Amino acid sequence: MTAAPYDREISELLIQAVSLAYQQYYREESKEKSGEKYDGDITQFPLFESVFSEYTQVKNFKSYNSDLKSMIDKSYDILQDMVYDVEKFCYPWMPDNPSEYKEEKYSSYLGFLLKSKKNNIIVFRGVRTPFEKKQSTIFPQVPCKLGGEYVGYIASGVSKMYMKNLYNKTSLQDQMSPLLKELDKDIPCYVTGHSFGGALAIITALELVETYDMSPDNVFMYNYGGSAIGDPIFAKYYDAKVPNSYRVVNTQDFAPNIPSMFGLLHIGPRYKYQHVGQEWSFRKEAYVYPENEPVLLPERNHLDMVAYNKGEPQVDPYYAAVVNEEENSTDE
Repeated sequence: MTAAPYDREISELLIQAVSLAYQQYYREESKEKSGEKYDGDITQFPLFESVFSEYTQVKNFKSYNSDLKSMIDKSYDILQDMVYDVEKFCYPWMPDNPSEYKEEKYSSYLGFLLKSKKNNIIVFRGVRTPFEKKQSTIFPQVPCKLGGEYVGYIASGVSKMYMKNLYNKTSLQDQMSPLLKELDKDIPCYVTGHSFGGALAIITALELVETYDMSPDNVFMYNYGGSAIGDPIFAKYYDAKVPNSYRVVNTQDFAPNIPSMFGLLHIGPRYKYQHVGQEWSFRKEAYVYPENEPVLLPERNHLDMVAYNKGEPQVDPYYAAVVNEEENSTDE
């Protein structure tokens, strides 16, 4: 099956949907601090009203929020010495000491499903909670089973985030199952995410085809700043099942190079990672200039929270790159 062309108009829509997912998370966080409840409604956000008014918010998805210490899997003791260093590199805003985390067992909003007459959109934000940060840096692989069939190996952290029921909470897979069964199979379904949300988008897109029998012609996966999640067997299987898959990558972003940047591409058969889909790349580096000396800020090449906190609620630098048509096919 031949893949459809990368669609910039759709890509611009989807990266803004991811922005809404981040806004949803931060709205919940601000409400929690003031002791208020938040039901996950995004329909009153200005971005939703201006861009997504024809859509209905059908369902919210929830993640886990727990402390770092309780999330260490003892079966991976040989990796624990490096895990926290990896996390600190990827997420420099983390505490210097893991013990500084407080135990939190509530769920956080991770994304949502939007429906319209023309198409449906499944959206996931990137890592924010300690639990999510932990899972995004667990690289050992486990078998991936979808639709009753093993389809290669994927990162243990991705598998746990998607498939496991933890703390008596419903897994993401089980949260979505009744919704995916009822989706209109005759219109396109776009699955999207940023950062670790891109990994969840990959698994969800494959589930739509493999488990819920949606035609590959109607399944489209766009992710932004996502890392490789599986071995070459998984990547080959995925590409055959979901050919309409596109990864938008900032070449200066650390996340798309995880786990290869830590030397884990070639450590035995279960530590080989391979990207899926078509790559569309651009180059953007974030600097500050104290006393006219440039200082590189690698985390802002992935998600520029400075711009976000200044009232620019978009997922930059990815949103700006798509809007300005800076991304180009790397596979040509």
